[in-house]
Amino acid sequence: MMRSIYLGCFFLVMVLSVPVYATKYVQWTEGNEVIIPVFKNLTEDKKIKFPEPVALGVTSAFKQHYRYQNIGTVVYLRPKNSEKTPSAIRIMAKGQKTSNTYIMVIKKSSNNLDAEPVEVLVAVSSTGAASGAVKNQLLVKRKEITPVELVRYASQQLYAPQYAVEQISGVKVAPLDNSESYDFIYPGNELELRAVAAFTSGRYTVTALSAKNKSLFVPVTVDVPRLSSRINAVASSSQHPALGITQQDNQTAIYVVTIGPLRTNLKVGGLK
Repeated sequence: MMRSIYLGCFFLVMVLSVPVYATKYVQWTEGNEVIIPVFKNLTEDKKIKFPEPVALGVTSAFKQHYRYQNIGTVVYLRPKNSEKTPSAIRIMAKGQKTSNTYIMVIKKSSNNLDAEPVEVLVAVSSTGAASGAVKNQLLVKRKEITPVELVRYASQQLYAPQYAVEQISGVKVAPLDNSESYDFIYPGNELELRAVAAFTSGRYTVTALSAKNKSLFVPVTVDVPRLSSRINAVASSSQHPALGITQQDNQTAIYVVTIGPLRTNLKVGGLK
């Protein structure tokens, strides 16, 4: 089964260079808790970013099990002992520009994908006003959806829990034949590629491909720029930069943004 992730951002390679990101996005609404899974064997700090500077409030029990640092809008966490870390523990982050109180449930996870950064978004209420009377600009309807936003939307739709999905008006599900094999579009034939979903907005279509390392012995670095030799792509990105050889790390997702459907932008044959 494909390695699941929450959002968050990944390597995006466009015609011109764009920033790299691999972030899970979660939404906060007043009175609700934010679930933050933390990989129990972290080698680097877990980064949690808020939409405003926060002051962190922790319990003595939390201090026993986690190292932490609070710098402006970012909180850094790392378990002290993977075996003794409790399954879940609550902490609080108080907004310094609003009255928002972010209650976080820090959950121990055995999934190494939960080492990825998290960004907390303030969800817009049904009346259109965000908690603290501050609208979250990230959730406001946009006039034009960019390839970067379309890739992020596809990732969230496939792998994020429903409460964490950023709602963007104007994106539609595109028709897709999930039985088609796209192995031939990656030079070297190192990956098994299948289309799993497609979304469209305006002239852009993003196609999500499941990517699996075919080798049982050799890890693969996912080199998405190589796709440009076989696809007329506006942008392409990989959820993870490399694939291993075990069931836990040999699969990921590759996103390809084209003008029109993917199959009409192929430079090489292969589909029936």
